[in-house]
Amino acid sequence: MSFVLPILSAGCKILAMALFKTEKKAPKAGTAGKWDVVIGEDMCKACGFCMSVCPVPVFEYRTVTNKIGWFPMYVKHEENCIGCMLCYQICPDFCIDVAVRDEGRSTARVEQGHALN
Repeated sequence: MSFVLPILSAGCKILAMALFKTEKKAPKAGTAGKWDVVIGEDMCKACGFCMSVCPVPVFEYRTVTNKIGWFPMYVKHEENCIGCMLCYQICPDFCIDVAVRDEGRSTARVEQGHALN
């Protein structure tokens, strides 16, 4: 199932582009595993936009609530992240940070909130 966003091209023809895709692709070798993904789970309202827009399986819902009563997203398979930054761009609550790993150390951070363990 895909949500489709109509786009006008130069010839005024209407093209269709999938905005959210439910089917996920396997990450390509060489691009995955180089990224740190951090979610401020205490700020997450569980909209699921990050999981919907991510082209690879990275996110999942928690089975316990956060401090505001939602079942937040968490990073289940960080090793699959390809660094496309779509989750970072779509998060309405600014809960997600994606950054390249710096020699094994994380450079990603979220200013407020912290992850649930």
